[in-house]
Amino acid sequence: MLKIAEECDTGQAKKIALFLAGTFNGRAYPFDLCELRSVDVAIGDDMLVCLDALRWARADLFKLVPEGESRVEAMIKLWGIKLVTS
Repeated sequence: MLKIAEECDTGQAKKIALFLAGTFNGRAYPFDLCELRSVDVAIGDDMLVCLDALRWARADLFKLVPEGESRVEAMIKLWGIKLVTS
């Protein structure tokens, strides 16, 4: 999914980017789970797999991807995802 968010310019890719930002730092980049309804079934299934992995993993998901932290940070910047502060 990260590759789609890095390389595509579609509504689906934007939703993936928002989702991945939320898994990266949910407090800073909250993700509305109702958005799962607005993506293709395959993408939604991948998102659910990520949520399950996040739930049970002992590491953050971005750490499982080569250069994951810098790639996710670049993707957040690419999509202009705004940091939410309380």
